[in-house]
Order: sequence, then structure tokens, then C-alpha cells
Amino acid sequence: MTSEKIIDILKNGKIHLSCELFPPKQGAELQNSLEIVNKIAASKPSYMSVTYGAGGSTVGYSAALAKKVEDNGMPALAHLTCVKADEAKLAEVLGQLQGFGVKNILALRGDIPADMHGEEIGSFAHASELMRFVKQQGDFCVGGAAYPEGHPESGSLEQDIENTKYKVDAGVDFLVTQMFFDNTILYNYMFRLLRAGINVRLGQNPTLNRKTSGILPS
Repeated sequence: MTSEKIIDILKNGKIHLSCELFPPKQGAELQNSLEIVNKIAASKPSYMSVTYGAGGSTVGYSAALAKKVEDNGMPALAHLTCVKADEAKLAEVLGQLQGFGVKNILALRGDIPADMHGEEIGSFAHASELMRFVKQQGDFCVGGAAYPEGHPESGSLEQDIENTKYKVDAGVDFLVTQMFFDNTILYNYMFRLLRAGINVRLGQNPTLNRKTSGILPS
């Protein structure tokens, strides 16, 4: 069964639920994680999101989980980060995911370790650069992170919107927000996006384990 691109799922105007999976840090726990995928799949979420360890530390397990999700007949949203990663390694990971039938990538910069120096950051310094690279590697649907209350490193809400526009210009198909508790924050954010000429599908990440998607800025 061929899974869908998440952008096509979000276009139907319905509210969608997804689950977020965290790969194990030890190989002995992988089988248990694969069984959990089967159990979650029975509840029929719209898609399953699979995280990616810092610096690609869980890349093999992340790919295995994404494949299991696809084998269950639903889209996997595979996270991919660029901190401490080079183009060759990222291209290899994308090729593997593509071979597993994964069509959806959440492209993120990733957290920068406190003791890391600038020259160690990797081939890409920003998520927007990674997004453009992913688009060049295949027919992927690419998602990105959005911050209604501003990214802590952005300096201002205006600068955060500018950074979001870089992602849109790089080809991002949809955005997933950070957690928030006040809907007014989201509505204000949607207005700022539209004012900046940004009109993409927008979803929320309200907990560590569950997401609602399909909220539209237009």
C-alpha cells in the first residue's frame, strides 16, 4: 500500500491526529519499539512522526521505525536534523528512507550542544538549507518547525517570521508549531504569517506524544 504525502492529507480540511515515536537508544529495545508501532497503527492515526537522535545518533533505528510505519500502510514523517551532519551522510539517509517508501521529512536544524564550536556544525547551519537539500534529493514532502511565541534564538517575533519565510522559500510544504496553551497566540501568529505573505499548512504539537494537524492559516 502506497502511503500519502502529508500535505495531501492536510488539504482535505479535516482535523488529523498523529503520534510521535522516539527510537530506542539501544538495539535490544528495537523489537519492542517495532511492536509498539503495530499497536499504535491499530488506532489509525493520520500519520506517525519518527524522531531523530541528536547528531543522527539513532539514525539506523529511526529508519527502521519509519519503515515499520510504512509497512503498516500509513505515512511516516521521518525527522532529519543537520547539526554535525555532512551532505554525503544526509544523502545516504534520505536514499535509505526513500527505499523504505518514506515520502515525508520533517527537516530541522537540531539542538546545538553547548560545547560545540562553529566549525563542527556540519554542512548546513539552518533548517532552511537542509530543506532545500532534501528537495533536491527526491520527491519528498518537507515539513518544518514554526514558533508562534518565537524561537529563543530569533531575537524578535519579526525576525522569527523572516526565518520562517526562508523555510517557505526553500520549498517547505507544511509547518508544525511548538506547543502552546492559548489559542490567541496561534491566531496572532497566523495573522503575522499572512501579513508576511506566508500561506502554508500549519499544525500544532501540543504534547510530546500527540499532534493535531490541519489547522490552516487561510
